[in-house]
Amino acid sequence: MGLAFIIATCIQLQGVFTRLWHKDYRSDLPPRVMKAVFTIGHIGFAGRGAAFLSLAILFIKDAGGVDPKDPSTHEYSMVANALQQLQQNRGTRAILMIIGILLVAYGLFATLSSWARVFPTPSPSRERPVPFTVMQECEDMELAPPEVEECELAGE
Repeated sequence: MGLAFIIATCIQLQGVFTRLWHKDYRSDLPPRVMKAVFTIGHIGFAGRGAAFLSLAILFIKDAGGVDPKDPSTHEYSMVANALQQLQQNRGTRAILMIIGILLVAYGLFATLSSWARVFPTPSPSRERPVPFTVMQECEDMELAPPEVEECELAGE
């Protein structure tokens, strides 16, 4: 289980350190707005990476077995044991608080993405089969007959 969380951490860190996912967002919005969305996104991906990394560490640590002398161990739940370990001192509680704040940033980013992201996600070539302005016009169906046929073909 810990290995899966390490892989998930690496995937989240790709979102932090690269801009590959920026191409999935609309290009018709003001640059300031998109810069804010992208900044919140990078912070949010860092939060998710931190959460996954902490879970990976705790799962790997807990996989070693339960210490019967430790009163905080819960033999029935690895997650309960991990959370109990994190709540034992101020330093780890602070880490939990920071991770929580970063995850709230990711939630805000996910909410903004529902507005700023291009749906459906473009193909890997990032070339639109139908230009964005034509797509908007097709939705309104206020086009001349030849262009309406183009919209019908694009919808198939």
